[in-house]
Amino acid sequence: MTDWKSSEHGNGETTTSVDSEGLWMRCSSGSGTQITCTPFPSILNLPTKIKVCRGLMITSIILCCLAALLTIPGLKCTKCLDESEQLKSKTAITGGVLFILGGLCALGLISWFAYNVAAEFKSTTTGLIRYTFGDALYVGGAAALVSIIGGALMCISSKPGKHFRSHVEKPSQKSQNQATAYV
Repeated sequence: MTDWKSSEHGNGETTTSVDSEGLWMRCSSGSGTQITCTPFPSILNLPTKIKVCRGLMITSIILCCLAALLTIPGLKCTKCLDESEQLKSKTAITGGVLFILGGLCALGLISWFAYNVAAEFKSTTTGLIRYTFGDALYVGGAAALVSIIGGALMCISSKPGKHFRSHVEKPSQKSQNQATAYV
């Protein structure tokens, strides 16, 4: 998504062009429907805020991917790691913590980027391009909150000793003999 910050130019009634900028490229569209995107030419020429935002976004993606890989075997509905309840629980909790950390990285990045867009908007004069919040900030904020909430729920529900089995366990032979002894 390249719409981290966007700007619309027009004569008041119709929009003649839309410019948007993201972490990886800048796009513009004229009065027609053709959109022209140009990637940023070199990482060395980028502003520091874009470099930091890219780093945080990549860190968030890596943390959430690792969290998904750790969480799947730790889920109570899977047969993986059933030998050790402690290991299964710790694996799920570790995945939940990684989801929370990934969500916090993304939320911090989005908040900082939004702060910079608002600061640029207030500081520019009316003759220059004024960028506003793009759709990617809202989508990213929602995704970060879902990741944080999901990680917290995973940590809370993965305590050892809590079993939510969908099948009814059969009573052992010993308990059946004890029940018939009283009859």
